[in-house]
Amino acid sequence: AVLDTRKTTPGLRYFEKYAVFVGGGNNHRFDLSSGILIKDNHIKVCGGVGEAVRQAKKNNPKNLPVEVEVESERELLEALDEGADGILIDNAPPERVAKFVEIIRSRPGGDKIFVEASGGITLSSLERYAETGVNAVSIGALTHSFKSASLRLDFI
Repeated sequence: AVLDTRKTTPGLRYFEKYAVFVGGGNNHRFDLSSGILIKDNHIKVCGGVGEAVRQAKKNNPKNLPVEVEVESERELLEALDEGADGILIDNAPPERVAKFVEIIRSRPGGDKIFVEASGGITLSSLERYAETGVNAVSIGALTHSFKSASLRLDFI
């Protein structure tokens, strides 16, 4: 699946996400309350991936899925050990993404973990990322770097 991101034009999020949907893409999180995504700053504040996942799961009254952005194999293993529901592999070449997917899928229950690749993925590299076994790729450019169409109506 191809996903958009939350990176949208202020005031136009509904329209931009709708355009992605109508164009055949899928919407990721609509806003911060749509799912928990643990990023590098959260990991730093909590002192590590494991503690960040534990805190997110503990303070999650809506039982939202907890996804973790990982940069290394150590962070990946820590996220998996703590029961992350999803893994976001950001700014990694397809070879590393494939290796991480292999690690995830080889674990018990690994087939149920949502795996996403993001960062620097373009139309020319999309197929290589799709072949890694990820569930989805997210592309911020779908909403924040699109070229607007020039439309007009002329009366004759």
